[in-house]
Formats: sequence, C-alpha cells, structure tokens
Amino acid sequence: MDSRRVWRWARRVIGVGALLALAVAGAIFLLRPVQVAVMSAARRDIALAIQGVGTVEAKVAVRIAAKITGRLVSVAVDQGDRVRVGQVLATLDSAELQAQVVQAEASVQRGHLAVAAQEVGLRKARANIQSAEAAVARLHATESLARVNAERWQQLHRDGGVARVEMDIRVTEATVASEDLRAAEAQRRAAQEELAVTQAVLATLRQEVRVAEAALAAARARQTDTEIRSPLDGIVVSRELEPGATVSPGTGILKVADPRTAWMTV
Repeated sequence: MDSRRVWRWARRVIGVGALLALAVAGAIFLLRPVQVAVMSAARRDIALAIQGVGTVEAKVAVRIAAKITGRLVSVAVDQGDRVRVGQVLATLDSAELQAQVVQAEASVQRGHLAVAAQEVGLRKARANIQSAEAAVARLHATESLARVNAERWQQLHRDGGVARVEMDIRVTEATVASEDLRAAEAQRRAAQEELAVTQAVLATLRQEVRVAEAALAAARARQTDTEIRSPLDGIVVSRELEPGATVSPGTGILKVADPRTAWMTV
C-alpha cells in the first residue's frame, strides 16, 4: 500500500515538473527578442496601380487608305507590326501609271525640241530683219543719189547742156532705185511680220511645254501614290484588305495606332 501511494505521488510530481518545464519554455519562446531588419531611409516614387476590367484604346489611330483607284498587289505589314513614319505599308499596281509617265515624258521632250527649233527660226527671222534693214538703208542712199542726179540731168537737158538720151538714163536709174527701195521696204515688213509670228508660235510652244511638264508632274505624283506609306510611328492594329483587292480613294487597307497615346476605358 505504501509503495503504491509513493508511486502516485511520484507521478504527480513528475507531471507537475513537466508542466512547469513546458510553461517556462513557452514563456521563453514568447518573450524572445524580435528580429528587426534595418534599412536606410530613401526617397522614391510609388507607382499607382489600379486593377480592373476595361478596353485599351489609342487616342491617335489612323486608317491607312489609298489616294487613287487601283489593284492592291502587296501588303508589307501585318497586325501587331511596328511601323515608322514614311515606311511603305502597301503597294498598288503601277503598270498603267508608269506608261502614262513615259508618255508624258515623251510629250515634254517633243515640246522642248519644238521650242528649240522655233528658237532657231526666231534667230533667223531677226537676222532677216537686220539684213532687210541694211538693204533698205543702202537702197535709200542709192535712191536719194539717183533722184538728185536725175533732177540735175533734167535741169542740164532743159539748159541744153546734155542730150535727152543721157537725161533719160539718169531718170531710169532713179526710177529703178526707187523701185528697189520699195521692194526692200516690203521685204523688211515681211521679215517683221515673220518675226512677230515666230515669237507668237514660240510663246505658244513654251506654254505647251509648261502644260506637258505639269501633266508629267501629275503622272509622277499618281505613280508615287501607288506606294502607300505610314503617316506616323505606331503599331498596326488591323489589316483589312489582302493583295488582289481593288481599292478606291478612301478605302481602308490598314489601321495604325500610336501606342504613346494609349488609354483605358473601364
């Protein structure tokens, strides 16, 4: 009996000791020093983050369209591609426009040749006028001298100093000189009229060259319009047509957006 009692007391003491040991261990665990991370203070920006469901759009989005009617032969970019300003995005068939450019170039060349030929004619007309002026001046002097001689020989004949035959010779010479002068003056007027006509034709030809050059510039501009270029730096957000399609002015081919102007609608 006494041994069992002792054993019971021993177990109670051991249990109480175990509880005390657990209590002490718990107190040590709870009261242990807290580990603290130490950092230096610094200034920095805090990024504002907002979470939500919405649609991302770009304020600057351009629909790329053709300026002329034509057949689309190539599209050089696809959706998601980055493009630079001035980059060729699509190309139209340019065979017919190239033929128009060649024809316009030939017209300009013919016009320049015609102007050059007419300028040669203008120089000739001016030379003819100078020649006619010189002839008129020379014949005017000859006619004046012949007329004075004829008048003097007529007076001598009236005074009985010369025979009538000699007087008639001088009068005939004066008459011929007068006719030659009138013919030279007529040639001078014809040369002046020819010069005026030549100048008018030359002015018309030069105007035709300017018209031909304007037509050539327009043909080249239309040919340039077969290359459709990007008006801005951006990203292709949609590709609406494929090669082989026929486009008209304003027909959308691609859509390019500037990602720098992106915003979200929530």
